[in-house]
Amino acid sequence: MDNDFNNLDAVKRYQNRNNNPKSRNTLTFYDHFRSFIVAFMITFVCITVIFATAFIPKPNDKTAVIGTADIPKKSYYSPTKEDRLNILLTVSENENILPEVYMLLGFLPDKGYISVTLIPPNSYIPSGYDELSPNDFFKKGGVAYTAKGLSKFFDINIDRYGTLYYKDIDNFTSKTGSFLYNVQATLDYPHHRRHVSLAKGITELNGRNICDIMFYPAYLGGEQERSDLGTMVSVAFLNNLILNKSKNHNLDILTPFFDYFDTNISSLDIETHIDALNYIIKQNDRTILATYIDGELSQDYTYFLLTQDAVNRIKSVYG
Repeated sequence: MDNDFNNLDAVKRYQNRNNNPKSRNTLTFYDHFRSFIVAFMITFVCITVIFATAFIPKPNDKTAVIGTADIPKKSYYSPTKEDRLNILLTVSENENILPEVYMLLGFLPDKGYISVTLIPPNSYIPSGYDELSPNDFFKKGGVAYTAKGLSKFFDINIDRYGTLYYKDIDNFTSKTGSFLYNVQATLDYPHHRRHVSLAKGITELNGRNICDIMFYPAYLGGEQERSDLGTMVSVAFLNNLILNKSKNHNLDILTPFFDYFDTNISSLDIETHIDALNYIIKQNDRTILATYIDGELSQDYTYFLLTQDAVNRIKSVYG
């Protein structure tokens, strides 16, 4: 009954409303107003979709982000072990003479420095080949073969190599300028076709003087002292070169340096490592550090015997 009563009451209200003109007009106005609102909302939504679609980045749009490759690279350099570069350089008076210096350079940005070590030419390096010293390797296959032998003996990678002569270093320093250095011993000796004369104490060194210190065959401490003093002067020269050039924002000088001698180091190597070099320079005031070796002559004076500590040290620094 209640449901029937409610239904009948609703019918009567509807009939009364239809019979009332004022009520009909009011309904017509609201119906139109509602239609207008619905139409307006549909139109607004359509326009919004059209404009939104127009501005969504397309796959070929420069603003589109397709993958991680398109994300801008970090603006800072973070060193890794993969950025390392070990280089073997031989230095001699001229092309007709065996190298008097075997210089190992370690470019080590993840450690924050560049390392220099001078290995005596007659060092005993039994590495499974017939050759037993750096000079033995050089006689057979030049600097590339020497790098192979030293790499195996010390268990390190030697990535690049080069051969320098006295005139190469002298020509290069004639462009970069001399530098002050405290010479540890007076040098006065004939060396091939020239005479070496260099006083002990603080003096300005050029490329010829650097070679004289590295080549001197009569230090009281023998090959051990020659390696030590040769490493020291090399470190001083390179620190002076790199730090002075970096202060003047002129590290470009390093690229033509490798044009002065025979090497497989390329300009691309320099360009790809320039951020790493700048990183190393910012770490401390002495970018180049010495890694010294120690040892003694064999009983028959044929070979310089490196201590196991020296071998381990080289492996630890350059490995």
